[in-house]
Order: sequence, then C-alpha cells, then structure tokens
Amino acid sequence: MSEIKPHWHCFCRVIDNFGDAGVALRFCRQLSIWQPYPVTLFIDDPALIQSLMDERDRLLFSVKAWSEIDVLTGAAAYVISLFGCNLPTRYIELAVKQFPHPQWINIEHLSAEDWIESFHLKPSPHPPLTEYFFYPGFTQRSGGLIHDTPKEKKLSVNPSLLPTSTAPKTLKIFLFCYQNAATFSLLESLSVSTTLCDVYIPRDLPHAQEIIQWMNSQKQSNSLTIHWLERMAQSAFDQVMLSCDVLFVRGEDTWARAQLIGKPLIWQCYPQEENVHLTKLTAFLQRYTQHFNSLSTKECMVDFHNKWNQGATIAHQDWENLLYHLPVLQQEAKTWQNLLLSQTDLIHQLLHFIEINNKI
Repeated sequence: MSEIKPHWHCFCRVIDNFGDAGVALRFCRQLSIWQPYPVTLFIDDPALIQSLMDERDRLLFSVKAWSEIDVLTGAAAYVISLFGCNLPTRYIELAVKQFPHPQWINIEHLSAEDWIESFHLKPSPHPPLTEYFFYPGFTQRSGGLIHDTPKEKKLSVNPSLLPTSTAPKTLKIFLFCYQNAATFSLLESLSVSTTLCDVYIPRDLPHAQEIIQWMNSQKQSNSLTIHWLERMAQSAFDQVMLSCDVLFVRGEDTWARAQLIGKPLIWQCYPQEENVHLTKLTAFLQRYTQHFNSLSTKECMVDFHNKWNQGATIAHQDWENLLYHLPVLQQEAKTWQNLLLSQTDLIHQLLHFIEINNKI
C-alpha cells in the first residue's frame, strides 16, 4: 500500500449546467482559502467552469477533465463527491490501496426539507472505504451554506458592471431562470407597470432567443428596459446580483447567493419528474417565511413562487402586489441573511468534521 499525501480531489458531473459548475467553483475556491492543502476539481465540463473563473480562482485550485482520472497514480487524502456523483471505478481501486484510506465526503444538494438533518454526516460503508453524507442546509443541524467572505466583511457594489437607464428610481431586476412559460407574462406585466424596470438577463439562457423574439413582437414600452448580460466570471456575476433590487434565481448557486446577500428573491427550483421539486419549494417557503410578521406578505411570496414554478400566468396584479410588499420583503431578506450568516459556514463545518473523524 502507498502512503497517502495531503491533497483534495473533488468530483463533479454537470447536470444543471451553471448551477452545478457554480457550486463546484464556489466550493473549491473557499476550500482552497480556508485550508493549506492543494485542491483539484475533476469535472466533465472543464470549459464551462473555466469560463466562470477569475484570475484569483485559477491561482487557488486546479481544474481537470474527468478523463484525466485515468492517469492518476494515487487517490487524495480527502475526496469530495459533489451532488452525489459516483466516483470512477478506477479511482475507488486507487483509494482502496491507499493507507490510511481517504476520507470520502458526499456533498449533497442544498435543501430546506427536514429529513436531511437525519441523514447529515451519516456513514455509508463501501468496505474497506466509508462514504459520509454531508447535507447543506439552513439550520444548525445541517451542513450550512458556502459563505464567500468572512461574515464580518461588508459586500460592496461595483456600479460599473451594471448598465442602467437614465431615468431615476428605476427598479433593477435580475432574471435568471429555466425555460418557463411564465417568463413572458412577467415581462408583459413589467411593461405596463407604473414602476420603471431595468431587467438584466444572461444571454446564456437557453430560451434567450425566444425572449428576444417575444420582445420584438411587442409594442415599445416606456416602463421596461432589458439589458443582456454576456457570460462573466462568477465574482462579477455576484456583483450584478448585489446591484439589483429583486432577484429571480434558479437551481442552487444563485438561490443560495441571493439569500446570503440579503435580497428579495423569487426562486425557480430545478424541474423534476412528477413535480418532486414543488415539495422542495414548499419546504423552503415554510422555512423562509416562518418569521414574517405580515401574513399578507407571506401569502404574496408563496403565491408568486407557486405561479412562477408552475409556469402559470403572472398577471399585472401579481406583479403590483409584489411591488407593494417589496419594502417589507427587503427587511425580511436582511433578517434571513443575518440568521444564515450567524451559522457556521459549510467549509468550516466540513473541516471540523474531518478533523474529528481523523481522531476516531
């Protein structure tokens, strides 16, 4: 048996495109910052994640194609499976030969469901290896969230990243969603709103061309201006979100980010068969709104989320109702942000668990 060297190998297979790659990038970045050993990410779409990395990211950790596993001569001391992806058979063979055996952690998808707390940090034997399940979440009994900066630091806005209209008091809306029939009714409601709206949409959205065609078929609106965002580094993308007033987010990475920067959000879950994702949505909304002081604001959030996730029509009144509750939603978003930032972040929880596990 060969002696293991201190190192991290992280594995990710991209299913949710920017969401999976975004979380993998954020995880490897913070892991590299908070501990001294080298980090390598093996991913089946290296070009995607490299397009999201800035200069600092490239200095912090390495990215390799999934196929490069074949040339490895040994496993790492610490092995991370992101989103439950299976380790390659050859890598497991290498890990079995290592002594001591690698610590193997499976970082699961983020969820607000109660059941995850019962499975968090539970072992799954693969003799002679042991895999541990690690569940990100929103409570002290979960694995927490990936905090990008120390909680005592204040995030600052870089206004140069965001093109704006010249009109004063324009509401800035970030729109990042999966293909959704509700998108067009939302934009139509914005176009007739009495509130001026700048909407920022990533051009990488699969249905971006459909939105462009739809806009070209509409009468020009004095209320709605759309700005198309080219692909940018994740750090710049975060700044765009921070600069906006209302965030339509999707999947996992931008969803978690919106909460940690304390902005009012509308979340679209990753669509799943038999509407399983709606159960996840309900669990999150119950947790997110449980401390709301206003019942009508809570009802507004739940109703808007349900319509958005079911592809239902977002009527003009739905949007105006959200605007009416926006000042309260801004306060509640800050309250939720403070609660999340008061909890230990995911990376430090992970490092603590590995340290304790080393002593057992």
